[in-house]
Amino acid sequence: MRIPSVEKSITEATTQILLFPSSVFNKSQVDEDLKAEYDAALSTGLFKIILFSYEDWFHNDRIVIRNIPDEQKSAIYRGWMMKPEQYEKFYNDLQEYNIKLVTEPEQYKLMHIFPNSYEYMKEDTAK
Repeated sequence: MRIPSVEKSITEATTQILLFPSSVFNKSQVDEDLKAEYDAALSTGLFKIILFSYEDWFHNDRIVIRNIPDEQKSAIYRGWMMKPEQYEKFYNDLQEYNIKLVTEPEQYKLMHIFPNSYEYMKEDTAK
């Protein structure tokens, strides 16, 4: 089963940025658990990669990023899961930095909370 609102966002957007959390130990380095994916994305040369401070966001509810785009750019978040309310705040706060996530809060909530998404994947999931 297709998820129209998610497919529409992905196909209509030209993703320009991949957004990764930084290491807890060094804000200028990617989170160690995401390094292989970060390196692979970087090696393509297709995206601008931006790090945000893991510590400031997940512990202080504050976005700290470098290399803020001069104009609005679309982005895909590649990092740790968040509660839907936290993701919505993240989504909204990033817009102040000219970053618009491709996955809107409603889409994130739909796919993040399993009972919400079960209808779309029940043929491939245990009852």
